[in-house]
Amino acid sequence: MPFLRILCPIKKKSFATSVETSVQHKASLPNIIKFSYCPYCYALHAWTPDEAFFDALEVEAYTAAAPAGSNVTNVAQPATAGAGGRKATR
Repeated sequence: MPFLRILCPIKKKSFATSVETSVQHKASLPNIIKFSYCPYCYALHAWTPDEAFFDALEVEAYTAAAPAGSNVTNVAQPATAGAGGRKATR
């Protein structure tokens, strides 16, 4: 399954969080604040599932590998979504 990604507000680069979910189940995640360590600026960033997005290539690879008859769909969030304007917490 693909990992949710967020955008580092300082370096403006996306990185994977530790949350792994399907595209269909993302909407059912509780919209509570989570924190992820950023490999680019070395800070914790606060985010919610509503701000997170999927990497289109990762979703494509997952859906291509899905067995026939599965309920996996080929839907991805745009790579620019999820910035949300949050500031890094230190």
